[in-house]
Amino acid sequence: MDPVIIAILFIIILAGAAKIKTTDDGKIKDESVTVKLVLEKIEQFKIELNPKLKLGYTEKSIQKQLDTHLKNNFEHVIREYGIEGINGTKIDFDIGHGKVGLEIKLADSVYKSSGYQRMLGQLQEYTNAKYKKKNLIVLVAGSDQQKKETAMITKLKANIENNNAIFCFTKIPS
Repeated sequence: MDPVIIAILFIIILAGAAKIKTTDDGKIKDESVTVKLVLEKIEQFKIELNPKLKLGYTEKSIQKQLDTHLKNNFEHVIREYGIEGINGTKIDFDIGHGKVGLEIKLADSVYKSSGYQRMLGQLQEYTNAKYKKKNLIVLVAGSDQQKKETAMITKLKANIENNNAIFCFTKIPS
C-alpha cells in the first residue's frame, strides 16, 4: 500500500480517537458521550448469572451489573434517573447528564402483551420528556432462543424505533 495512503489513514484514525475526551482515570467525559459509544460499551458487557437466584438473574441483578460496567466507562451514570413529569417515572440509566438514556427489559417480560404495552408507554414518556434526539436505548436481555424468535424481535425493534429509540439485544448466558 502507498505510504501516503497509510499516513492519511493513520491521521484519520488518530483524529477520530482524539475526539473522545476522558477523565484522568480513563472514563469517557460527558461531552464525548454518544449513543454509539454507549452501544459499544454495552456490547462489551457480559451478564453473570447468580446461583442464589432461581433463574440466575433478575432485571435488578442485571441492572446492578450494568451499573458497575457503565460507571467503569463513563464519567456520570445515574441509575433510576427521575424523568421530569407528573408520574415520577424513572429510567434505568442516564449517561452523561442527559446525553443517553438506557432502559433494560427482560425478553420474558416484553414478549408478553402486558410487559410489551408497559414498555411502549414508558418509551413514549421518556422520549416526550427527555430523550427526544434518538438518544434512548432499550436493551432487551434474553436467551438465544428468544433472540431467534425473529417475528417478536422484528416487532419489538420496529416499535422501539417508531418511538424514536434504539433497540439492542444482549444474551443472558444459559
